[in-house]
Amino acid sequence: MRRALGFVLASLALASCSSGVAPAGDGSRAPLSSPAPLPTSGTPAGLPVDTTLEAVSASAPSAEAKAALDLCGVDAARGQVAGMALVPSSKEVGKYAPMYGTEPELKTDRPAWVIQLKGEIQGRVGVLVDPTCVVIDGVPTTYITHGAIDNGKRWTPAPVSNPPTLALPPLAP
Repeated sequence: MRRALGFVLASLALASCSSGVAPAGDGSRAPLSSPAPLPTSGTPAGLPVDTTLEAVSASAPSAEAKAALDLCGVDAARGQVAGMALVPSSKEVGKYAPMYGTEPELKTDRPAWVIQLKGEIQGRVGVLVDPTCVVIDGVPTTYITHGAIDNGKRWTPAPVSNPPTLALPPLAP
């Protein structure tokens, strides 16, 4: 089993460093949960927050924001969210998270909820470090933007050619 998990993580590393959260056998999506988080990088330090994007309330998110959080398996009250916003076009996700520009889901002008998570998050393929979940038209995709941990060994993705230039707004109270 561990060998298979290692193979899956290695395959993901070779394939653009993104990982869709796979549906379970019954069509539902496995929720993300966080074990006791260790210190990790969170959102890129020193990047200016994009003030043109509306901050999401942690205590009273809109119905659409709550739906995006639910699709990504995130409980905003647990402190997992480093930044979140609705961006006008999924083509802009790379401004906020390290993307390679080859992600097929992001080649649309549809609006996208972008949720940057912080800490070590248990995903379907292992432990993800500071992943980014993007929801477009009700379909969530979780990207391994800062690495993963398999069998105690940390894997870090290759650097992107165009790193993020802006940070998403943190959750508002």
